[in-house]
Amino acid sequence: MVRLFVPILLLLASCSSETNPLCECIQKSEALNYMSHELLFDDSTTAEEQDKLFALRKEIDSICEPFKMMGPEELYKMRNECLDDEMIEMMK
Repeated sequence: MVRLFVPILLLLASCSSETNPLCECIQKSEALNYMSHELLFDDSTTAEEQDKLFALRKEIDSICEPFKMMGPEELYKMRNECLDDEMIEMMK
């Protein structure tokens, strides 16, 4: 059941209609954190799961690249827009 959560989380993240590209970076990073946590405590990690983890890391590197040199104030503002959008979606 836990293994189903990650693909569902990734699907929801990819179906999001966010206009802010930082939102996708944040969502994918959260999915990576969750997947890493699950694999860390799983004694029977398969090569396929590890490959998915590495592929997600590469995807995040490309998605988040534009934000590496951005100033903290602008990043904070963009992050808050993501949170505002997320709260609006939750209230629907």
